[in-house]
Order: sequence, then C-alpha cells, then structure tokens
Amino acid sequence: MAATSAATNTVAGEPVKEPADKALENASLRTIYWEEIDLPLGPEAKFAPWMLTTALRDLDGRRVRIVGYMYGDLFQPTNIREFKLVRHADCQFGAAGHPGHLIFIELTDSLRTSFTTEPVAVEGTFHIRPFTGPDGRTWALYHMDVTKIERAES
Repeated sequence: MAATSAATNTVAGEPVKEPADKALENASLRTIYWEEIDLPLGPEAKFAPWMLTTALRDLDGRRVRIVGYMYGDLFQPTNIREFKLVRHADCQFGAAGHPGHLIFIELTDSLRTSFTTEPVAVEGTFHIRPFTGPDGRTWALYHMDVTKIERAES
C-alpha cells in the first residue's frame, strides 16, 4: 500500500491536492452573513484595526457571497458598475448609517447590472477598506470586487 502525503487525499482513486496556501483556500466561495461582518461601532465611530476580530480579518481577500439590497443613491437605472450594498432596504449611508451595514460594490470586467429594490446576491473578493466621511467618522468598512450578481431568493 502506497503512503499518502498529508497534503493529498484521493477521490475515486485519483489524488486530489488540498489547498496548500491561502490563495488556493480563497479560491473557494464562502457564503457570509451580515452578522459576521457587523462590528459594534457607535454613532461617533472611528474605525481602528484593533477592532477587527480574527474571523473578520480572515475574510479579507476571500471569495465570498452575500445577500443585500442596492442603496438607492444611483444616478442611472441601468448599466451600473458601482453601487452600495446594504444589509436592509432601509439602511442609511453616511453620518446616519452604520459602517458595518454597507459594502462598496465594484462589478469587474464588463459585468453591469440594473437597479432593483429586490434583494441581490453578489459574489466576489471581500476587502476590509474603511471609508472615512468628511465628518471624520467611519462611514463604511468594506469593499467587494464582484464577479457575479443575481436576484436573491426571497
């Protein structure tokens, strides 16, 4: 019987490599939920890196899927390349908003979408990129480079 290295398994008799590094691990898609990325920031919030949990830090650079709503401050109804994804349809952006309830979305390559009030699912690379508003408070924490967008199941 041949020995198997710790980095390989077999499926149907064929060797299958396990992810050897974070880049390969990040290639697998992970569904995340708003509760996982919500930090307890108050109304006068100013983000600092020490506030990040290990689990949240591990999401940075990973391929994820999350469901949310398009924030309605768009200037065009179609051919949209960038928008804000919010946790609830009534979430705010800016001084009245919660920074953990919003993700800046950038659709990659030629991917474009149209505005909808229905929930959408986005898939792409998640980044922790705090955005500070003109009032000095943290208005948003996250950014995603999105490769797929679709209507979410209600």
